[in-house]
Amino acid sequence: MGELETLNRSLFLLINGGGDTPQWLVLLAIGIAKGLIFLLPVLMLGFWL
Repeated sequence: MGELETLNRSLFLLINGGGDTPQWLVLLAIGIAKGLIFLLPVLMLGFWL
């Protein structure tokens, strides 16, 4: 396995939720991820102006 693939795998395992992750934390992470998508156009508009 190459160095980059090893790094990718270790980062994935670090941020991946385990089986004992509380449901509220999973829902919070999903909500934040969906909210950041809508923040991107606002930031791009702000940087453009």
